[in-house]
Amino acid sequence: MHLISNQQRREAVEFLTAFIELTADGGSNRIYNLKRRAGLLVRKLKENKEISNELVKAIKDEQRNNRNQEK
Repeated sequence: MHLISNQQRREAVEFLTAFIELTADGGSNRIYNLKRRAGLLVRKLKENKEISNELVKAIKDEQRNNRNQEK
């Protein structure tokens, strides 16, 4: 699992939405499937909640502690 920032999440949704709207499939199954998959990803990203700054700080602190314990 990877975490992305709330800003990156919003930008990804905007990019995928633009791809879906601006790309003409012209009867191409490949492009149609790419647009369909982009739509599924947009829906999945929109369903996920944005995380609070407190949670982000806690995750970063835990990662630092884990790295320090490994040394």
